Amino acid sequence: VALAVLAGAITVVQSRVNGAMGEIVGNGLLVGLLSFGIGTTTTVILVAMIPSLRRGLARMLAALRSGRDERTGMTLHWWHLIGGMGGALFVVSQGISVPLIGVAIFTVSAVAAQNANSLVVDRIGLGPAGSQPVTRIRVIAACVATIGVVVSVGDQIGSPDLNVGGLILALVAGAGVAAQQAVNGRVAVAARTSWVAAMMNFCAGFAAICLVVALQHFLTSTELPSPTDWFQPWMVTGGLMGIVVIVIAAMTVKELGVLVFALSTIAGQMIAALLLAWLFPVSGQAVSWWLLGGVVLTGGAAGVATVAKDAKATP
Repeated sequence: VALAVLAGAITVVQSRVNGAMGEIVGNGLLVGLLSFGIGTTTTVILVAMIPSLRRGLARMLAALRSGRDERTGMTLHWWHLIGGMGGALFVVSQGISVPLIGVAIFTVSAVAAQNANSLVVDRIGLGPAGSQPVTRIRVIAACVATIGVVVSVGDQIGSPDLNVGGLILALVAGAGVAAQQAVNGRVAVAARTSWVAAMMNFCAGFAAICLVVALQHFLTSTELPSPTDWFQPWMVTGGLMGIVVIVIAAMTVKELGVLVFALSTIAGQMIAALLLAWLFPVSGQAVSWWLLGGVVLTGGAAGVATVAKDAKATP
């Protein structure tokens, strides 16, 4: 659970870095392209250079060919390898939906969809932890965590006309994150290392974003700015933090299940957002009672779901 909370905290710092880069570059898709490009390059090099990771890749490919991991009996199919497209969808949806519905509503919508789909993903056994029942406690925990996120951004939600298309895209993106975590965990189990799962995640996501950028260029004749005009060394940290998050997710989702992992990361995000707002405040992101209330609610939801899971596991 502590690792999942840490992963959530890292994503907040990553968002701050990517947000700063977005202001400089002026193109959200380019930010995602750089982030996924760094993740792809780094993980491919590591898997190619480290013998234990190469063996993990071989185990994953063997399970893919046979359709099943011999050690665990878990099935593995080609579509389990494209979880990174869920991350790419989230990045693209941020660039499209946020200008239409605002950051606050996007965040609430994505988290609500992620929590709801985490229940579904756990129930159908898409993740490596297998099928888990939809209990009253799990539903309550998911709802409380969503309410906590609503509370944390309550002072930012205005009353303009809501763009339905932007809202739907945010919901789809949040649901995609839950599926991404599940299939990445499955790949990690087959390979017996989270790094192979991370590599497949970034390769799939990078390919998806490249396709979107190419379509944008050909359909709108949008010219991408040259890297020499905007690149700075600190910008690579966003992609490196993304690697850490994906590795932790693939490593822990088998033990926690998709829902408990999601709730724990949301709690980590709230805590990190509170600390960043206090230590390194930026315009529009000050510490507020709304944010404090959100931290308490999301942390409580993650704790309840974890205790319930541990109680069930105890004979």
